[in-house]
Amino acid sequence: MDRQALAGRVGELLAHPPAVVLVDGAAGLGKSWLAAQVRTASRARVRVLIGCRGLPAEPYVLLREVVRGLVEAGCDPVLGHAVLAAVSRRDRSEYRICLALRELLADAGSALLVLDDLDQADRCSRQVLRCAATRLPPGVGLLVTAPPQARWAPGHRVELAALTPAEVAGLARARHGSAPAHWVAGLHRLTGGIPLLLNEILDRTHPGDQDPAGTLVRTGLPRSVLELATARLHKLSGADRAIVQTAALLREPISVAVPARVCEVDQERAAAALDRAVDAGLLVVRVDGAFEFRPPLLGLAVAATMSLARRRSAHRAIARVLDGVERIHHCRAAGDLLAAARHAERATRTGAPATAVGPLRELLGEAGLPRRVRATLAGRLGRLTVGSWSDQDTVTVLRELVADESLPSGVHGELRLHLGLLLANQAGDADAGRTQMVRAVGELRRRPALAARAMSALALPHLGAAPVAEHLRWLAELDRVGPPHADPGLRTAIEVNRATALLQLGDPRAWNALPTAGPRLELHRGRLNFTDAAITLGHHRSAADFLAAAEVSTAPYLAQVAETNRLRLALVTGDWSGLAERVRAHLDAGPHNPRSAAESRLVLARLALAAGDWAAAEDLLDGPGWCGSAVFAAAATRIRLATAQGQPADLDAALALVRGKGVWVWAAELVDAGVEALLGQAEHGAARELLAEFAAGIDGRDCPLGEAVLCHGQGLLGTGDAVNLLTAAAARFAALPRPYEQARALEALARRLFALGARTQAGQRAAEAARLFSTLGASWDLARCARLHREHFGAPGGGPGRRGYGGALSPREREVARLITTGRTNREIAALLFLSPRTVERHVASLLRKLSVPTRNKITLPT
Repeated sequence: MDRQALAGRVGELLAHPPAVVLVDGAAGLGKSWLAAQVRTASRARVRVLIGCRGLPAEPYVLLREVVRGLVEAGCDPVLGHAVLAAVSRRDRSEYRICLALRELLADAGSALLVLDDLDQADRCSRQVLRCAATRLPPGVGLLVTAPPQARWAPGHRVELAALTPAEVAGLARARHGSAPAHWVAGLHRLTGGIPLLLNEILDRTHPGDQDPAGTLVRTGLPRSVLELATARLHKLSGADRAIVQTAALLREPISVAVPARVCEVDQERAAAALDRAVDAGLLVVRVDGAFEFRPPLLGLAVAATMSLARRRSAHRAIARVLDGVERIHHCRAAGDLLAAARHAERATRTGAPATAVGPLRELLGEAGLPRRVRATLAGRLGRLTVGSWSDQDTVTVLRELVADESLPSGVHGELRLHLGLLLANQAGDADAGRTQMVRAVGELRRRPALAARAMSALALPHLGAAPVAEHLRWLAELDRVGPPHADPGLRTAIEVNRATALLQLGDPRAWNALPTAGPRLELHRGRLNFTDAAITLGHHRSAADFLAAAEVSTAPYLAQVAETNRLRLALVTGDWSGLAERVRAHLDAGPHNPRSAAESRLVLARLALAAGDWAAAEDLLDGPGWCGSAVFAAAATRIRLATAQGQPADLDAALALVRGKGVWVWAAELVDAGVEALLGQAEHGAARELLAEFAAGIDGRDCPLGEAVLCHGQGLLGTGDAVNLLTAAAARFAALPRPYEQARALEALARRLFALGARTQAGQRAAEAARLFSTLGASWDLARCARLHREHFGAPGGGPGRRGYGGALSPREREVARLITTGRTNREIAALLFLSPRTVERHVASLLRKLSVPTRNKITLPT
């Protein structure tokens, strides 16, 4: 519940006095803000708010403040004096004081007393107020704010929780106008969703920041955050503070061993210090027994309380204790850049090199790094980006390094090559990546192996909008220079790219060109490239074999590509059960490179189209990230969507892209959809020309999907023996396998047979198509196929033997109910299910009766 709504809820609880409400929550969650909001919104005649923080610890100080506030707000001064007199009596009785206070509150008639941070008040006042709270006069409301552990009189208890990521995003948008998901996630993690901290941080960060914590460290933490950390640190002894400050320099989670070794104390002593820091509100204990600062911003503040010299000394000591990539960070923080560089270079060769990307990128940002060391590490960073995400910071660092004129030309070329690969693959900007790689070839004249690596990438057709002639030119240049004398990784990468380029063009030589020996990462990349191309060409069984042979990669980018290919293969081969849920889980898992996200959305769009959910399909196709063969697959889906809705399809624009690129083996689905669209508009001549152009484009190419589409299109045109052509097309689709296209071919065959008067054969083919559509869950296509059956045989199952469903919903009624719940009108349902509007009306009436609901907007689909 958002803060404004929560304030409204508390106000509602107090609107029926006598009422007592306790609002509890950790410091900084906004209890004081909520108390002020409730007081302002209250309609009570007397409204008093007393803040207890900062009051002296003398007995009855808060009670004196309450009396003063009530009298100033309009209560009887005489009754107020009676309370103070009871407090001043030598034989004072808490019960007598409570009675006097109740009389003062009763005089108000209608009153709201708000006590903020009651736990900070003196004990005597709290006891009197607790007594009064159990017997409030009519018309009086009491609101108390306190931390979660506070005990109070019986009444309503409202817990104030931290802000959710959605609430953080709302505050960020209100402050800055935009709130990128990664930035909001960083803010929420850093502040723990505590409004007090969040408001401070929002003033010092911007949506463009990739790392809000890093920004704060560079620009300085807010004074209020530093004061909060300092106040809690001062609850500890000097020795404990030193241990906790050392812990604040560590990356979480924090084990006891490291601060113990750095501070030269035994682990038991260090654990006791960290436990006391938990009591002071600085640390929490995780489930696994490790400690962490919560929120992490407190850890940054604790570290900032140390002097620069002491911080550097502690970082130097931590670097001697730790292993792995963490040493890079601590050496850099200690100011020892050469030691950081040594550890960085070692980390790129051992363990999990991908984990070194972040620390290495940060190290390259140090102005004091020697030129020769920078050049070496820059090349290392570029090579590590092959399987990592396109972190914008990495792209920025590579751009800055490429612009550094002090670096040698060969280093420039290598960095430009890696920048181009990162832009073209992970970042999804293939044309910008190609521009960088073309320049890299010229800069790498004295490094022929790396120049060949750039050429092999430029030969890949899926990278950018360049025409096929340019890719063939780079392939020829690659063959001219011959295999380079290079390290195995570089040589294998070049061979993988050359084989991939051939397969993307449908060149049969590709199958024998993919290397089978070499570094595992490059072989894995090659198998995934071949999986992608094989799905496009129609070699689905080969695609499944390559995908099965590809290892589970620790490189996150390649793991993402593998899962996307797995989902694409499931779509085309008919494994649709639970597929939409798998795709959504895949998209939610993020982050995603743009192409992977687009192809995943395309799977969902095709499922939505087959189910008749055209609006969802349209939304899914609108997003960015289309490149390579996916451009034409998405265009095919848009054309089928337009055809289904009876709208003209923008086929010319899609075909212009194919002709510009010149890779016709990618256009099989587009041609299939285009021929059906043209025939639906009675443009038989244009359909015939398109098929002829497609046949010429795939001539001599290894494209089984294209051959099946060509056969299907010729059968739809009615050229030659249409029945045999459509029969052959259905068989070819089945052999791939592509059951959805097989079912469409069978449906077209049934229509042709019905037109020829072969009713029995036509009915059999229509039944086969319906079974396939039903198995897939393609409900819209199934409805269209059912209409074909009705047109020639009447309603299925009619007559004396017709099944009765009693009070249960029939399959057709369930389908109508499902469409009603998506907001469809009767006319839209009729179009989707290929029924008459009158038939839909009868189904709706039956649904209202069976579900016992008065109107269609109350219809829900029973489980």
